[in-house]
Amino acid sequence: MTRYALMTAGIACSATAQVLLKQAARAVPYGSQWLLWMGASGATYAAAFALYAVVLRQFPLSVAAPAMTIAVMCAVVAAGALLGEPLSARRVVGVLLGVASVVAVLG
Repeated sequence: MTRYALMTAGIACSATAQVLLKQAARAVPYGSQWLLWMGASGATYAAAFALYAVVLRQFPLSVAAPAMTIAVMCAVVAAGALLGEPLSARRVVGVLLGVASVVAVLG
């Protein structure tokens, strides 16, 4: 797997874990659905953490850390698309500015 594919996988795992954690927050605490979502979120966070450790071997921290923040923007978009959370024009502008800031730092 190329180093950029590893970074992309880490970003995807981090964003997915946040969406799964939100699903857990919607479930009855300690119920079967809550345990399922919490377990899936925890496993996905663990995968994201492991991938980030590998990414840090492949990239300088000054590149890896800003690039991984793209997961936050992905989580905002995923929450709108998958969870029905409002994706207002203001949030879209915020996501675009976030992406632009990462591009500026990495470019």
